[in-house]
Amino acid sequence: MFRLIVPVAICFAFPANAQSGTSCALTEDNDNCNRVVACIGTDGLWFNGRAFGRGTGTFTGAISDGVSCDGT
Repeated sequence: MFRLIVPVAICFAFPANAQSGTSCALTEDNDNCNRVVACIGTDGLWFNGRAFGRGTGTFTGAISDGVSCDGT
C-alpha cells in the first residue's frame, strides 16, 4: 500500500502547492517553516499546508475536499 500512496502524493504535491499558495518563503523573524503533505485515511483525502516553529508552533492548510484548517 505504501508503494501506491507515495507516488500519488508526489504527483499531487506540486499542483497542490501551486493552487493553495503554501510555499514556505523566509519570514522576517526567521521562523522555521516546513511544507506538510499528508494522506488522511484510505479514502483518498490528503492535507496540504505548512507548519511554523521549532518544537512548537502553528500550522495552516487545507484538506483535498476543500476544508481549511489551522491550529497549534
